Amino acid sequence: MSRSHMGAAGIGLVAGLGLAAAVLTGDDGPPPAVVPVPGTVVAIATPPAVLGPAGALDVDGWLNTEARSLDAARGRVTVVHFWALDCGDCTDMTPALGALLSEYGAAGLQVVSVHSPRFDHERDDGAVILAADALAMTWPIALDHRGRSLDTWQGERAFLPRTYVVDANGQIRYNRVGNGDIDVLESTVAWLLANGGA
Repeated sequence: MSRSHMGAAGIGLVAGLGLAAAVLTGDDGPPPAVVPVPGTVVAIATPPAVLGPAGALDVDGWLNTEARSLDAARGRVTVVHFWALDCGDCTDMTPALGALLSEYGAAGLQVVSVHSPRFDHERDDGAVILAADALAMTWPIALDHRGRSLDTWQGERAFLPRTYVVDANGQIRYNRVGNGDIDVLESTVAWLLANGGA
């Protein structure tokens, strides 16, 4: 299996990620994918596309939760983030994920990070715990030591980091390789939460 680590050229993290949900409407032809909103990041003008059903998480353990499957997240908007502790682009995403959870957790957002190691030393639970603590990852972390969830979700060409947004019906509505695109990630979350999760 080919697992790639994908870099992103400069991610401009938006300070505070404080986007209020903005829903724009209009029937004059196909709208653009995103519309700039003065003073904010970007608001999605139309519902985010349905990209297919989310896979199950077949993992070796969990941190920061009593949950034993992704089933506990069904009915909620969930960001699923595949990462590895020695992947710089992966760990660069964690402040944005924490900010999203702080901003939208009370509205129903859940974040799940799936640790999919590329090297043997990354399979050490203690090392993952230390990294998660250093990165202030307080949300659930699934331990995918054998890469089964990575295979299920991404197939033969798997990338780290990779971030998905799963709606309340278990459908993928956002799929991003790399650590950028934070404004569209947040806009997708905000749109779904403002529209009943789906």
